[in-house]
Amino acid sequence: MRRLRSLAKLLVVVCLLSLAPKMDAQFSDNWQPISAEDLALKDNPANPGSPAMILERKIYTDDEKRLQTEWMRIKVFTEEGRAYADVEIPYVAKSNVVDGIRARTVRPDGTVIPFDGTIYDKVVAKHRKFGYDVKAFTLPGVEVGSVVDYEYILHWKQALPNYIRHPQDYVLKSAGRFRRRLGSFSKNSSRATPFSSFAQQTSD
Repeated sequence: MRRLRSLAKLLVVVCLLSLAPKMDAQFSDNWQPISAEDLALKDNPANPGSPAMILERKIYTDDEKRLQTEWMRIKVFTEEGRAYADVEIPYVAKSNVVDGIRARTVRPDGTVIPFDGTIYDKVVAKHRKFGYDVKAFTLPGVEVGSVVDYEYILHWKQALPNYIRHPQDYVLKSAGRFRRRLGSFSKNSSRATPFSSFAQQTSD
């Protein structure tokens, strides 16, 4: 039962990642600059009291090369929010390879601390012939007021599934199960997405 719960949680995370805003391009080698406003931000205007929030999140896709590149930028507001220095990147071992991981911490005074530590492979759950893993690492020097950046490349060993390439056409019916959506809908991404809400969705 515990393994099945872990499997369900991981599949929900993978599904949420597939629903993020996408662009048909690849990231630059340089980090996008952090505005003075974001660096000085003390609380989440959309959800006051949040331990952290997502400042920006993007996924670039390349169907021909069968890859996705995700970039996440998180602002830490509280001691509790420092837990988001511990990053876990989920993937399905049989279908995916994760590489190109890079990350950094930017402190409130603008000091940049690049990540050059160890990346660990952790098995989250196994179900029959499938393995569900995470790439895990901890960003250095994260304190209240810091901004965390990380990005990675997710390679698909086969063609990208339809629910990854066209998530707007699907709805999550249950963990690991998708149902084709009748009609279409648009998802608006807010710059002030409360990270606590995202974390709660993936941890309940």
